Amino acid sequence: MRRKRRKVSPKAKINRNHQIRATELRVIGEDGEIIGILTKQDALKLAEEKGKDLVEVSSNSTPPVAKIIEFGKFKYQQEKKDRATKKTSNSTEVKQVRISLKIGDHDLETKLNKIKKVLQSGDKVRVSMMLRGRENHHKELALLRIEDISGKISEWAEVDQAVKVAGKNISIIYKSNNNS
Repeated sequence: MRRKRRKVSPKAKINRNHQIRATELRVIGEDGEIIGILTKQDALKLAEEKGKDLVEVSSNSTPPVAKIIEFGKFKYQQEKKDRATKKTSNSTEVKQVRISLKIGDHDLETKLNKIKKVLQSGDKVRVSMMLRGRENHHKELALLRIEDISGKISEWAEVDQAVKVAGKNISIIYKSNNNS
């Protein structure tokens, strides 16, 4: 039986103390002052004298940058930064609602209610229609159905991407107009 490999998160790749591979490091003190370029051994001695850890901050630069700081404090600061960026980033998803050309009135009302809920949650909605068989010859009816839907939801939604016809599929993307 094969074992599953565990994925290593980017947070776990922080090298500290003897895990650092570089021989020369640009060392920064815990209050932000630049100490200079030191060998790994000298930087480790300096960190030990202060009772702190040597943490590799930037491994991509030449020479790599390491900071003398308590590792727990460093991890806490990183998590705090990650939480702050996660709060400020505004990610919206595009949810999909599929309808058919021959959808009944009650079923259409149900789909419209679903669209309204998704838009109120802050996501965008793609309404897609797949034409089957002879429906392909009547794309104008499908476009009329899409216009009908746009008219019914115009009070709480607006078009984000115009109608797109791709072969048998017709789709349109709506976003909330924040009036609801």
